[in-house]
Amino acid sequence: MSDVPARITARFFLAAPDAADPGSLIPVFHDWIRRGDVVDGLLIDVADYHHVPDGPGVLLIGHEWDRAVAFDGDRPAVVSVSKRGLEGDLATRVQAVVADALHVAASLADDPATGWAEVALDEVEIGIPDRLFAPNTPESLAAIGGEIAAALAPLNDGATPALEQHGDTRRPFRVRVSLSGSLGVRDAADALRAVAA
Repeated sequence: MSDVPARITARFFLAAPDAADPGSLIPVFHDWIRRGDVVDGLLIDVADYHHVPDGPGVLLIGHEWDRAVAFDGDRPAVVSVSKRGLEGDLATRVQAVVADALHVAASLADDPATGWAEVALDEVEIGIPDRLFAPNTPESLAAIGGEIAAALAPLNDGATPALEQHGDTRRPFRVRVSLSGSLGVRDAADALRAVAA
């Protein structure tokens, strides 16, 4: 396996997917760019692909991070993608990306225009697009699954969560992590940021 990847994704599924209003995200994301203090990193632009079947949804594009509410796959989700600038081992990077996704979800849910974007905390999907580091194989899950599970134990009241690999070998590495913790979205983000620091 190669060095720890820069690109890691975290995806939390919407609690009420039928309430989603993709168009309301655009002015909210533009406001985040204007304010510059809602999420970390340099924010660049907003891209609206929610009209594209199985497209990436509405994206907030940044230099270090991309964030989105995605409407691809089986359920709409709040997504964070790290692109550069993360330090530490895989567990620390996973914690940072998951904390960012939770912070994005909480910030969207707190805004009256996007209050529908509340996420469920019963599972999170972790993806590693770097196929050299982690092809989507059982061997990759065996090699890094324990590190991912340990990284997310704070969201599971300290217990090691269960992982389930998704997709086939032609797709990037993805696991769904089952969670049953008692923390709310903001507290969960704060807990992960504290251990990842």
